[in-house]
Amino acid sequence: MRDALAVELLKLRRSPVTWITGILMVVLSPALCIAFVSVVEGSGGDSLLAAKVQALVSGTGWVAYAGLLNQFAASALFVGFGVAVIWSFGREFSDRTVGSLFGLSVRRTSIATAKILIMAGWGVAVSVVMVVLATGLGSIVLGVPDGAALGGMAKLLGVAVLTAVITLPLALPASIGRGYLPGIGVLVLLLISAQVAVLFGSGAWYPIAAPGLWAVSGQHEAMAVTAAQLALVPLTAIVGWVFTARWWGRFELV
Repeated sequence: MRDALAVELLKLRRSPVTWITGILMVVLSPALCIAFVSVVEGSGGDSLLAAKVQALVSGTGWVAYAGLLNQFAASALFVGFGVAVIWSFGREFSDRTVGSLFGLSVRRTSIATAKILIMAGWGVAVSVVMVVLATGLGSIVLGVPDGAALGGMAKLLGVAVLTAVITLPLALPASIGRGYLPGIGVLVLLLISAQVAVLFGSGAWYPIAAPGLWAVSGQHEAMAVTAAQLALVPLTAIVGWVFTARWWGRFELV
């Protein structure tokens, strides 16, 4: 297992996909959110852009910034983390390197587990860096955060980590479909299904939608999510991990 983890970590470090995706998630969300808040507060809501952005912003200052960041994290990070997970598993088939795995002394179930663990660790690391950068950027533009602002940033970290965790089961369709496109297709379907679940009022019990609902729960009390409902997120990830590892241990090249 240690050798498998070392190899997958090396792949992660040398992949332009994870670097580009990670940088975009870490930089783009805080930059856009602070820009939107600045536009609303700087123009007093009189400009056309400010009028459009105000529909997304609740409150002022750090409250508005943290709330907007949480909304962005729930959607943008799902796509970013999902693409990275799909790449990690789908690339072995698309790049035709999967055949070499049969000649290794490491079990294929261990390889799949190593991929899952590396992607989970990468997701947590990206989440932490994003929150640190977002807090620093907010401190420069909005001033030193108070306790409520820090609480919003802590919630952002939780939303980001849960979003990273819930994308791990995308490893299974990328593996069964033997490439990127099946995984991307499932990712799009999950995004649509999350919207449908929210519309029908069952989103809190749907692990794909639960982090997003929790992100906006402070602004919309009707969308409150309980700890039990959030606990379904890591449980779903574990189930996806188990099935992915079992599939990798049994699949044939033909």
